[in-house]
Amino acid sequence: MWAIVKADQVTQIINSPRVVRIEDVNHPAAIFRSWSASELKDIGIYPYSETRIDERFHKHTNFSYTIGSDAVTGAWKTKTAKSMDDVTTDGITAPGLKSVWVANTKRTAKSLLSQTDWYVTRLAEKTTAISSKVSTYRDKVRAACDKIETAINACSDVAALEAMFVVPVDSDGKATGNAPMHDWPIDE
Repeated sequence: MWAIVKADQVTQIINSPRVVRIEDVNHPAAIFRSWSASELKDIGIYPYSETRIDERFHKHTNFSYTIGSDAVTGAWKTKTAKSMDDVTTDGITAPGLKSVWVANTKRTAKSLLSQTDWYVTRLAEKTTAISSKVSTYRDKVRAACDKIETAINACSDVAALEAMFVVPVDSDGKATGNAPMHDWPIDE
């Protein structure tokens, strides 16, 4: 990514190489691949990076750019955690993070169970038994859903909820399991 800087102000962010117009000159997209950083800087184009905030958990305001001698960075200056609990104002309830993620967990469980629902329908209509493998899998999905919901509701703050999305790793950085939020059984 690049930032176009003019008069010490970022005027544009460029996500991928494309034609750019600077000082009434159209420059082809190839300049981003073939020109050196110094040559780009001479016409006001700097490498750009941005600090992102996970909008699933936080609100942000006051975005600003820092123009350095060789690069531009962008960052949100104010980060506010979203409410963990539902908030009711004037009779309107805005779901908090716990409600949002519990509902998401229930949707995931429903989706996983829907793949084997036809066994349940067949049992009801034709009294054809559900295999123990399928029955066990469905029980595991329901148990995982309950476990994840309990963990969500036990979170006391946003940091604890964010931790539920972290994949555990060993000392070599290899994943050793699923993130608690995504620890669903595999249908074998």
